[in-house]
Amino acid sequence: MKMIAFGDSVMKGIIPDPSRAKRYMISEDGFIAQCMRKLRIPITNYGRFGSTVKEGEKLVDRHIELIGQADYTLLEYGGNDCDFDWKAIAAAPEEVHNPRTPLQAFSAMYTGIIQKIRASGSCPLMLSLPPLISERYFRFFSHEMNETERRNIMQWLGNTVSTIGEWHELYNLEVFKIASRMSVKLIDVTSIFYSRRKCPAYISEDGIHPNAAGHQIIARTVYRELATLTANAGI
Repeated sequence: MKMIAFGDSVMKGIIPDPSRAKRYMISEDGFIAQCMRKLRIPITNYGRFGSTVKEGEKLVDRHIELIGQADYTLLEYGGNDCDFDWKAIAAAPEEVHNPRTPLQAFSAMYTGIIQKIRASGSCPLMLSLPPLISERYFRFFSHEMNETERRNIMQWLGNTVSTIGEWHELYNLEVFKIASRMSVKLIDVTSIFYSRRKCPAYISEDGIHPNAAGHQIIARTVYRELATLTANAGI
């Protein structure tokens, strides 16, 4: 059995560097690495830091032959697509600002990726998004801004940071809709986080990346789903 994966830094296994020598590092215990060890199958991981569905589409096109050789192709996008240019918002909160990938374009490109994967002969699988902790993420991206810039962003947000998390969940909901519409198996990691009373304890200080414990619960969820798929397929 062969698998290939495309996604952003969560797929890549990026976590904040515990030593603080640098901002981020690639964990050897990211959920993909853990699943590889447990399933004892190769998973080629093309997850990239900061990747949006647009970059994902380019990668899929570039590696379409390898995808055709894989039994399953795992996808995880949306966390960066829903993000904004916060510096631009801080400078001009009265103007209209769009996310990195507008929702309609996100849905269309994600659908196109799924179609290309199926046409190659591989079976697409989708991951939902881990939660975003709004307060932490606001502190993270605004910590070098001055008070006026932070106030401008708060004005644009409607004077509540919860708007950030709500926008994130809008894209996550779209992931579920795409999976349903395209009849793609979706592995729901969102509910696994929210089902824990101390959900923020599994998210890093930046508010957006699962920490080591977060990757463990993603790994258990993904492993359970993949093990069932392979067993049912007789692989």
